Amino acid sequence: MSAMRTVKALGSASPLGTMLSLGFKQITTKKRSDEVYRTLVPLLHEQIKLGKTVQDPMVAQAQEVLISLAPFGARRKNFKLWYSGSVDKLLKLPHDPDELSYGCWW
Repeated sequence: MSAMRTVKALGSASPLGTMLSLGFKQITTKKRSDEVYRTLVPLLHEQIKLGKTVQDPMVAQAQEVLISLAPFGARRKNFKLWYSGSVDKLLKLPHDPDELSYGCWW
């Protein structure tokens, strides 16, 4: 039985299982967010270095995807304030999401 199926079975059985289920979903979401981030940021940096601006559709879409990867609430707001809206801010994004401040990432 996979870990997710086990957690889902526990979730339907007790309040503790429900909390474990929510925690497991958060962990898998963080992992997926990190994977997408690690793929997208180097491509975004490359496009910017080739002369693309934040008005370019590809850069604008990539920026929106990155914002949507950040957790809801204050962290997403901080991510948007600190790392979006200008080429300079986008170039400040580290290639590794583990180097981002806790205030704007998982």
